[in-house]
Amino acid sequence: MKFAFVSNMDGSPWGGSEDLWAGAAERLLRQGHEVHASTIDWGESEAEPLRRLVAQGLQLHRRPIPRALTVPALVRQRLAWRLGLARPAPHACDVIAELRPDLTVFSLAGGFPNADLCEPFARRGLPYALAYNCAAEHWWPADEHRRRAAALTEAARAVYFVSDGNRRLVERQLVCAHPHTEIVWNPFRVPYDAAPPWPTSAAPLRLACVGRLDPEAKGCDLALESLARPEWRDRDVTLTFFGTGRATEGTQLLARRLGLEGRVRFAGHVPDVVGIWRDHHALLLPSRYEGMPLAIVEAMLCSRPCIVTAVAGHAEFVTEGETGFLAAAPTIDALAAALERAYAARARWREMGAAAARAVRARVPADPAAAFAERMLALAQSR
Repeated sequence: MKFAFVSNMDGSPWGGSEDLWAGAAERLLRQGHEVHASTIDWGESEAEPLRRLVAQGLQLHRRPIPRALTVPALVRQRLAWRLGLARPAPHACDVIAELRPDLTVFSLAGGFPNADLCEPFARRGLPYALAYNCAAEHWWPADEHRRRAAALTEAARAVYFVSDGNRRLVERQLVCAHPHTEIVWNPFRVPYDAAPPWPTSAAPLRLACVGRLDPEAKGCDLALESLARPEWRDRDVTLTFFGTGRATEGTQLLARRLGLEGRVRFAGHVPDVVGIWRDHHALLLPSRYEGMPLAIVEAMLCSRPCIVTAVAGHAEFVTEGETGFLAAAPTIDALAAALERAYAARARWREMGAAAARAVRARVPADPAAAFAERMLALAQSR
């Protein structure tokens, strides 16, 4: 059979949203299927996982990075097309659509279906599915965008979400509901049977914030402001940020401005996620918006409790007082209150971590990418 994956990731060459479609593509290639994909052309910055897929037989159709044209340049371009002096390059999605895949999956790293990407398939009546990887309360579309995104969502064969919270939010924003929606899980970067030992040293109590340094999404500033409160000054608690991002310098400056030197550390990107949990007692993730963070799944697989904001799918995984603690909203006061509850229960963290490990394995399959590939195959065969 013939499959295609189209990613709308345009902020960086790779991200957590890419792991699911790439993992499914790899498994379909192993089964002997023809697989195409369309991504932004990142040139020399192209992600290594994508290069590996191409080496395994993926047929990649690269799209140029969208660039805003000035009005005079746009007029000259259109005039040249009309006079036959130049021809518009065929869009990568038109090229794939001409191949008539049995199923195309649009991986939405953020936002709503993009008409330029989806409409070549919708016009031809080709079967496609949407995979929403993230949603945010402040991503409300204008009416024209909402109408087009809703129509594309309703015309999909299936719509996948990484959390039920994302599903409810998108349905509210687009004012539409699809009869065939399912929850899927992104691949994680720790062994399914990971069992790092509990840290041998109880002091200091070590929190880890695992994710990109991007306060708009990850709420890094909420963590810093909460730990800078007077009640935390004499507590033997540290926080380590694992990751990099567009606000690395600003986050570091804020930590210094709040007087958190010595209590907050920046470790950068660390590939050994299990190693993080050998030395840390709990995850702190005060996101403002999310899909379903790998950081939570990985921490729970490694038997660590999670202190998180109740956004997106967080409350679907973390149970207050049993597997972690939930801040009612992504605000300093709500997070500070959750941290207080967590600190008061610190003697039970190891027990809560064990409960977290059991809970996540009851929910998430051992190989999410293989499970997603099976859904794609079943959907394509059900035409």
